[in-house]
Amino acid sequence: MFKALTISAAIFLLSWSFGWLPWDAAGNSFSTLMAATLLIVAASLLVSALITVDRRELNSSYSPLIRPLLGCLILLAALVVLKRFTGTVHVGLTLGISALMVSAASLLGVALARGLRRSTELIPVCVVAAWADLCSLTSGPTHVMAEQISAYYSAGQQGMPPLVDELLIKTLVPGSALPVPLFGVTDWIIVAFLSAALVRLELSPGFPLTGFDRGVTAPFKHLHVAPLGLWSALVVAHLSGRFVPGLVLICAAVLAWVLIRHPQARCLSRRELLLTGLFPLLMTLGVTLL
Repeated sequence: MFKALTISAAIFLLSWSFGWLPWDAAGNSFSTLMAATLLIVAASLLVSALITVDRRELNSSYSPLIRPLLGCLILLAALVVLKRFTGTVHVGLTLGISALMVSAASLLGVALARGLRRSTELIPVCVVAAWADLCSLTSGPTHVMAEQISAYYSAGQQGMPPLVDELLIKTLVPGSALPVPLFGVTDWIIVAFLSAALVRLELSPGFPLTGFDRGVTAPFKHLHVAPLGLWSALVVAHLSGRFVPGLVLICAAVLAWVLIRHPQARCLSRRELLLTGLFPLLMTLGVTLL
């Protein structure tokens, strides 16, 4: 628990320091993307460290990350209640909530990766997760939350934000008086989950980094493709000025990487093929009928 709190504090200080960066680019896409890049790099290092911790007890049915995860969730709930009780958008509380959410999402994602046993399971997982996000964005919970959040920020962030706004990871950018949202907590849960799954299944998690071959544990030796997918989604969103579902690009990046780099992952069983096709079909029918 102490390590989780230390990591959360480091991310909090990093998010706060973004507002003091030297360039004068308040509010534009460049400053936001730069802050997002630094935060993704820091959070990716956290995920890599957690993967290493979890692998030490891989044969155990109990993940060593569960206890710090519960501690982070309790503290996170307390900060959210405190923020709502104060009735003001306090910068410190907002950044603290985001830092704890990054830690909790990383812990949860890495712990969930223990459920995968075969590399072929990544295919239905990526397809179903991406399709679920698209359906939710069309006429599901994501659609409703996006409307509420968009209305709040379009109105100039007057008053307390809607409760769903607490699910966004935020940071300061140069010249910003209030924290700026970057991506959703669900996006980072999937990033951590897929990164840990690739390492757990002994697949290449991303592009190898030269010069880091000695004295460094395996998870730190690659530029992971999952956070790279999230970063790509943020770049596309800011360049196009449109909302881009980050989870779709994350899953698409990992799916393409696995299918191209690891041919053995293409040999799906009948059950996996059925799940890959059936769940998207059921979700599509559900969205259509509702």
